[in-house]
Amino acid sequence: MKVLFLSSVLFFAVILADASEKIQSKFELKFVQVITRHGARTAFNPLPAEDVAWNCTLVNLGVSVVGQGTAPVLYRKKFIENRQILRGDCSAGALTSEGWQNHLSLGGHFRTRYVDILKFLPETLNSSLHYVRSTDSPRTIASVQANLLGLYPVEKREKGDMVDIFTIDAAKEDILPQTNCGKLNDACNNIQFSAAWKNNSKSLEGIASKLKSAWNVTTLPWWVGLWDNLHARTFHGLPWPSVVDQKMYNQLTDAVLFQLKALYRPNDVKKYGIGRFLEEIVGAMDSFIAGDIQPVRYINYSGHDLTVALILSSLDLLDSIKTWPKFASSIQFEIWNDLKTNLPHVKMLYNTMEVRIPRCPSTTSDSFLCPLPIFKKLISRHIPVDYDSECKSVNPNGNVPKEVADVTLFLC
Repeated sequence: MKVLFLSSVLFFAVILADASEKIQSKFELKFVQVITRHGARTAFNPLPAEDVAWNCTLVNLGVSVVGQGTAPVLYRKKFIENRQILRGDCSAGALTSEGWQNHLSLGGHFRTRYVDILKFLPETLNSSLHYVRSTDSPRTIASVQANLLGLYPVEKREKGDMVDIFTIDAAKEDILPQTNCGKLNDACNNIQFSAAWKNNSKSLEGIASKLKSAWNVTTLPWWVGLWDNLHARTFHGLPWPSVVDQKMYNQLTDAVLFQLKALYRPNDVKKYGIGRFLEEIVGAMDSFIAGDIQPVRYINYSGHDLTVALILSSLDLLDSIKTWPKFASSIQFEIWNDLKTNLPHVKMLYNTMEVRIPRCPSTTSDSFLCPLPIFKKLISRHIPVDYDSECKSVNPNGNVPKEVADVTLFLC
């Protein structure tokens, strides 16, 4: 099995190297932006009869220093066992050691592409070439740390090398939707009143009856939260409650996938959920081309599943994926310059695989390259002109049921 795995890796590397040699004869890679979802984590919501204990072996060490100084003492953050929302010694939504490994491996893949094959980044870390931004969440910060360690292992760094990870206050963050945007909330609320949504909810009535009876409760967690608990267990090899079988899990997965895609399909959700971040991505491309941010050539944004899903939706790609963006899912936007015309083109990769951008016919021999002006035009559809004024709710006094408001609060 190990020999087969290594053979597959070598075969993939040979194919990638061959494809890269062809494109590099006509184009030059100039700039890369990577957007990732954090790695595997614990569940967010406990079940009514929570029957598993989560054990977190990922150690969080930290120091506080003034300026560029170094501190002689390390401190370790630990959660008190069985005094958290979940059983065990983990906080809800915490990155696990498996999640750390997700990003260590993904960073290793980026090293293969950008260091070993394309020679875009140097062999050893030069932090001036990098810009790293993360939501101010422990799991996204730890994920990007692991990703960068995969990209540049310890032996490829100088002693004392430091990489800044930039964050923004949650109230100002644009990598995630803001709950204070009335127009976004209205759009998400309205989706849940649609006939298709109601039919989807009705299809879950049988499951709801079984779970309520098994757990002796009258109400259940929201469906996405319940599925998330089971999904996190599945990834980490933890058992489901005895009432859940494969058929129920599959049915629940399909229903939740419908809900998530339905929420992120409308134009107002794209525009007010991720539009400001899209503007930041395109702005970085323009700034690089203008020479304003050089020597930075590699930007890493550490975000969430909502981040990845909304970007995919904004480019009309969300319906083409059969599963929800996995832990450590990734989007890469690369700027390639035509060596003859010097015109920039965008190449997109999703989960490290090249993707053809809808509505962007290639004008080159590489069908995955999208001329930058066309790419910007596609993105501009979902960038608000004046976010604050446009966000004013069209139905500011509308009352919605709690179950509707809860879904909007957590997902929009």
